[in-house]
Amino acid sequence: FRWGPAEVWVLDTRWWANTEPSPADPSKKSLLGAAQWRWVTEGLKRSDATFKVLASGMIWNGSVRPLKRDHWANWKSERDALWRFIGDNHIPGVVLVGGDIHRSRALRHPPISPKGYPLTELISSPLANTIIVTAKVPHPGLLHDAAEQHTFLLVTIDGTRDDPTLLAEVRNHEDKVLFAVPLKASELRTR
Repeated sequence: FRWGPAEVWVLDTRWWANTEPSPADPSKKSLLGAAQWRWVTEGLKRSDATFKVLASGMIWNGSVRPLKRDHWANWKSERDALWRFIGDNHIPGVVLVGGDIHRSRALRHPPISPKGYPLTELISSPLANTIIVTAKVPHPGLLHDAAEQHTFLLVTIDGTRDDPTLLAEVRNHEDKVLFAVPLKASELRTR
């Protein structure tokens, strides 16, 4: 869906997982499936939104508690192919959103494509559940980590500026900001 200067893709990472060969690497199982892969990649290429949010029910990195299997790093070749696609096709403004680890975090991933830019991953969790202490796993791109129950992610976009901004804030149930990640459109462009 499109909301002003932002377009959001809510990805289904359950239905097609491990059911067919990956469009990124047919020797491996897919996470998104061929139809959803086409939908997201064609949509990203067509989009003229300043910010493009790829939202997933699971996190995009592999820094997870022991025995947790539902994360994008278990489909690394497909994840990396998507990130490479973003850089190779000069798609600006991509921000990653994930959840389901019972911690709220922000990470920055280095570009995979030589033409790419660092991708920011925002993790919003848990709105209604408890904290899982063992989910405090190191990651080289970790910017923030909040171990507090009843948190949510608030994203505010200002498209009226010369350099539009996206402000991601993780807040608690009292509306206190636990951490904030400001991004400028100029920071989210390919080389």
